[in-house]
Amino acid sequence: MHNLGVKGKELFLLAVFRRRLEYPALKRAVRAQQSLFNANVVLIEDKASGTQLIQELITEGCDGVTRYQPTTDKVMRLHAQTALIENGFVRIPETAPWLAEYLHEMTVFPKGKHDDQADSIAQFLDWHKKPGPHDGYIEWLRRKAERIRSPEKHREPPKVNYAIGSMEWQAEQQEKRSARLAAAAGTKL
Repeated sequence: MHNLGVKGKELFLLAVFRRRLEYPALKRAVRAQQSLFNANVVLIEDKASGTQLIQELITEGCDGVTRYQPTTDKVMRLHAQTALIENGFVRIPETAPWLAEYLHEMTVFPKGKHDDQADSIAQFLDWHKKPGPHDGYIEWLRRKAERIRSPEKHREPPKVNYAIGSMEWQAEQQEKRSARLAAAAGTKL
């Protein structure tokens, strides 16, 4: 289990929880990790025991449970994320009790004895790059909040009012008439 944080375009590996657990203990561990890190998304691979885990957590009211449906194999998933990693968007701590084992698994993948951590991070990065169903709305809210926080940066330019009868005014009126006619005709000029 990886605990990741997102800030802007950077992704931070906060912690790794790695234990072989029986199903009831696994479900408790997922809830404990979500609570510990105040996670708003719990990404679970929708295969084998993951499917049951997803269903039970949702039934029990666990917020943020998100299904991950792999579309390629583990090797291809991780290879698809190398640019994101190589360009420094994925940050890992300089020291952590789990770091040596984590780095070893990542560097010997796919030929190592274990590949769970490499697969888990690849799944998260793949999921994170895909646009969500509400991204447009969220971006609109972000921009609106930014305009509220910094209104001087987002002021609309003042509307120019031309003197009635001037050449500029006549051109503006002609543009408005053309736009109305185009709208009435169902076409856009």
